[in-house]
Amino acid sequence: MVDQCLAKKLHDGTLDLPPPRALSGQENPTPYVFVCNDAFPLKETHVKGSLKGTYNYRLSKAHSVLENTFGIMASVFHILRKPLLLQPTKARIVILACVHLDNFLRKSDSLNNLYSPQGTFDTEDISNGDIIYR
Repeated sequence: MVDQCLAKKLHDGTLDLPPPRALSGQENPTPYVFVCNDAFPLKETHVKGSLKGTYNYRLSKAHSVLENTFGIMASVFHILRKPLLLQPTKARIVILACVHLDNFLRKSDSLNNLYSPQGTFDTEDISNGDIIYR
């Protein structure tokens, strides 16, 4: 049900993505997009590869960020370490609670040094696009 709603909103353009903004070190605004494969139709909110090498590199980087994020969240929220044996509506509530708690812990000044101290995460060198692994 949740996936159908997302797919419908992506298809009809009602997902309400944030407006484009300039990335760090750049002047021109960049739109928010989804990294997709050939199963999705080409739209301005979808990034698909025409230059296979560049596309695969960017797709690999996006996948790595997602895997790292999930790994960090699963290390804190143990419920994410195994399959959720819940109905989709309950699973959605659990996932959203974990995401909101994660965001709260990252933004909390008093907890930030404990939850995600400086140097914990991989970063990207903006000048050349290289990932600096921690």
